[in-house]
Amino acid sequence: MVTLLFNKFRRLYDITLDWGISFAVMVVEENGLRVVNWNWRRKLFHCKEELVEVCQEVAAGVKKRRGRMIDESGEEGGT
Repeated sequence: MVTLLFNKFRRLYDITLDWGISFAVMVVEENGLRVVNWNWRRKLFHCKEELVEVCQEVAAGVKKRRGRMIDESGEEGGT
């Protein structure tokens, strides 16, 4: 799953300061919601902001277990 997320959101990984950090580590809980804690190198263009929204929706549908992503079916997706 994490490889799929990396491939789908590669453009976002390319402009983050935390390029080497796993998506599983970047997902945090804020106010009861799971969100991706991105650290941008520069201000985002509008098209990237829309991609971030899609990524946040994906993050809301996954759970973390010991640093691994678990989709809603309960299958692990790696680190």
